[in-house]
Order: sequence, then C-alpha cells, then structure tokens
Amino acid sequence: MIGYTCAMLRYYYPLEFCTSLLQNPSSATAMEDTQNATQLAHDLGFEIHKPKFRYSGAEYRPDKEHNAIYKGISSIKNLNRLTGDVVWELREKHYPHFIYLLIDLKSRGLNKTHIDVLIKLNFFEEFGEINHLLAIRDMYELYGKRKQMSKAKMSDIEIDCIEGCYTEEKPKTYVGFNPVQFIINMEQKYLDITPASVYNRIKWECIYIGYTDIVVSTEPDMSYVVQLVDEDRYGRVWLTLYQLNNGKVEKLRCDKKWVNEYGVPNEGDTINAIIKTQNKRKKIDNVYIETEDTEDIIKMYTILNEVDN
Repeated sequence: MIGYTCAMLRYYYPLEFCTSLLQNPSSATAMEDTQNATQLAHDLGFEIHKPKFRYSGAEYRPDKEHNAIYKGISSIKNLNRLTGDVVWELREKHYPHFIYLLIDLKSRGLNKTHIDVLIKLNFFEEFGEINHLLAIRDMYELYGKRKQMSKAKMSDIEIDCIEGCYTEEKPKTYVGFNPVQFIINMEQKYLDITPASVYNRIKWECIYIGYTDIVVSTEPDMSYVVQLVDEDRYGRVWLTLYQLNNGKVEKLRCDKKWVNEYGVPNEGDTINAIIKTQNKRKKIDNVYIETEDTEDIIKMYTILNEVDN
C-alpha cells in the first residue's frame, strides 16, 4: 500500500514528491538517500538550487513557477530551523542596505556564526559580494552597539567618516552616535575588498552544504576538493573527491602508508591527488593474495590550501 501511494504521488506530484524525499532522508542512510533523491529530481527535470534569500526557508521548498527545489537551511552545517524561519519571515521586506537586514537578523536571535555561514554561501547575493558583506558584518560587530565615539581614540579614517553620524559634539566625544550611517560612510569612502576566490567559495560549499557544483575548467585532472572524509571499521580512510575541472564526484580509499605519514586532509581542502588502479586483495588462510578484481585508490596527495573557515 505504501509503495502504491508513493508511486501515485511521484506520478501526480513529482516536484512535491522529490522535495519530500530530500527533506526526509533516513538517518541511517541519509547521504545515500539524499543522493538518490537528487538524482531522481534531475531525471525528472527539476533543478535543485542552493539556498537563497527570499526563496529559502528552514525546509526544502518546491518552486513550481521555475520547476525547481530550494535547499532547506536547517540541513546546512552550523545552522538550524530558527535560522531558516527567521530569513523566511523577512523574505518580503525591502532593505535599502545590507546593514538593515543584518540588524533584523541579529534582533531575531541569529548569531555571528549563523550570519557568517549564510554570507559565505552567497545567500545574500542581492546585497553584494561575499567578502564585501563579511567586511560590513565585521564593522557592525565593532561599531553596532556604540552610543558615542571618543575623539582621542579615533583614527583618521574614523574622523573622516563621522560627519552626520552624531547628534552632539562635545570637547572629547561625539554623542548620539549613529553606527548605521557611520558604517555606510566608511563603506562608501574606504571599503575596497578583494572578492572571495573561487576556491574559497568551493571550500565553504563543501564544508557547510556537503557539495559544490562550481567548476574550474583550467585546473589539471589531478586537482580535487575533499567533500567528505570517512573512516571504515578497518581504520581505512576514504575521501569523497570533487574533480575541479569537470565536477565529477567519486569516493576512493587512501593508501594507508601515505595517510600514516602525511595525515588526513580536511573536508574542503584542495588537493592534488594521484589515483592508481590496483588489484584487490583477499585474505585466505591468514594470507593476503591478489585477486583479478581491481579498484582505484588514492596513492598519494598534496594539500594545496587548507580549510580557512
């Protein structure tokens, strides 16, 4: 009966059916279930979008207008249902500047970690580039709660930006300090930030949502990003690798001697890996012998740039 019901829902409500599969994987086989649901969605012609402000909430959400599914925020590392509920609640508000949204997010219980993860995933793309928004968040952390500014402690840049940001000037302080206008002044006059590199964007996506689809076609075949690190019951290390130049994903076992000597890479690391095909071994009468079956293994790797959270 359950199988019949699922078949009916898949036929008549395919978009909603795929969304439900993505939202409710089995805890024991969550990764496999999510991969299967993702493949089914693609086979049925549905795009799965990364989370985006004004479109994403706590759970996976179907978008009938564009035949797409938006990833749920509660499934993102270091985030939770509260994060998703808050951004969904604010989705229809107009914000003339990112700082006003930032104030709303913090007033509703989101902390620095929640906001940083969303920024790094380009969730607030409509308000600007990732590193630019991170810099504005940094400035708000520094100035957001100030009520006055001490003249003796102000830098030349701060002095240049203070005009129009206070209600009264006293001999030693500016009182009635307006941090929002002050930050906007600093942004317009001095904020010149190098954009986030494509490699950092790939890292952040792998760390926080577990996958990426960014391709760097100029990279050599040996360049990969580590999406996932696993250790099986025999103590063997397995890496799920994302090939940078074509987006191919594969899970491979690491050479144990190499791991013991050079350590295990972190999720999100970019590595150069040499992959070789070798015969599998089987234990017979306490002796390992080679079989005719083969497997690809990671013989060696070099970590190019480690995770920078």
